[in-house]
Amino acid sequence: MRIFYRVGEKTYRNPIDALTDTFTTHKEPILDLGSELNLYNWQTEPALNVAQCEDVYAKQLASSKKPLRLVYSSGTDSHSVAAAFARNHIPLCYTLVDFSVVHDTYLDGTKWLPFKINRLTELLRSYDMPSPDYEVIVVDKKKIEAQFNKENFFLNDCFYGTSLGFNLNQFGEILKYSKYSPEKYLNIFGMEKPRLYQDGIGIYWQITDTVSMYGYSHDFDCCWFYTSPEAPELIARQAWNVLNYCQSKWPNLDFNTSSTIVQTNKSYYHTWCTVLGRRTDPWLSLMSRAKKPIGPSFKFNNDPRYKHLNYYKNTSSEAWKHYVALFKKIEELTGEDVLPNITSERYYLKYNDGLRL
Repeated sequence: MRIFYRVGEKTYRNPIDALTDTFTTHKEPILDLGSELNLYNWQTEPALNVAQCEDVYAKQLASSKKPLRLVYSSGTDSHSVAAAFARNHIPLCYTLVDFSVVHDTYLDGTKWLPFKINRLTELLRSYDMPSPDYEVIVVDKKKIEAQFNKENFFLNDCFYGTSLGFNLNQFGEILKYSKYSPEKYLNIFGMEKPRLYQDGIGIYWQITDTVSMYGYSHDFDCCWFYTSPEAPELIARQAWNVLNYCQSKWPNLDFNTSSTIVQTNKSYYHTWCTVLGRRTDPWLSLMSRAKKPIGPSFKFNNDPRYKHLNYYKNTSSEAWKHYVALFKKIEELTGEDVLPNITSERYYLKYNDGLRL
């Protein structure tokens, strides 16, 4: 899987270079997922259900020449991926990340590590699979500082090097600490829930880089299980599930209104997950959603997620300065000090009035 940023005919490895080009050419940047997706007929609803599509793709990945590793958080996506491999009796190794700087209220905190291991173990046992072969990578202040210790750190990664918070959340960098050499494995992520919208042409799905590219690396072989260009039928099945649900539940609402309710309303997050075929429960869905970023850390006097921020805000840390410099660079390019969403192309499931324009 090869993913780049594209501006016109040019491609870039990171979003800052793409935005710099956009600043001068005024062309819209695109998250390029690969030409394979343009060849698929999205207007045909798949005959298989989500679980069947998962089975097909899991078996396809099992034929890889590389051993398989799943980055497992026990959240709605990664647990569903683990279940797909388990029910097909396909062995994996697992990488869990302990964000020791995250408060224990949140699922990524140290407190929840035993829960995650037990949940994974119980899942495998339910399919008569052996106990998981796993590792735990601890993200602490030292690793975070190492991530931000160079000027223009954000030009080294395919992502911004941060998911809004002053934290190491770029898995391409985290995997460098793995005992399972990332260059020798196919590194699987539960990325990402395809989102649906409607424009003047029709109803389409797409994804954005700010909720996906932190699970990617140009250096290692990465696989996004739920939005892989190698598994378009799995993407289509998920998207059609959402489309059918919205039109059935709210037949009198325009699609943008109904899809916004399902995809963004907190009270519908669990419903959205289950419509997409995820194996979860209301409590876990709520916990998964609770850890989503609230905004750039430097804008908040107190961010409830992180234990380490006050230390950096009250020192002359070079790492903190480099983190803040990212948002200054973005403001220079976009006029706002917020991470812009760079979206993929639009893949149309239905055209307005049944016509392709």
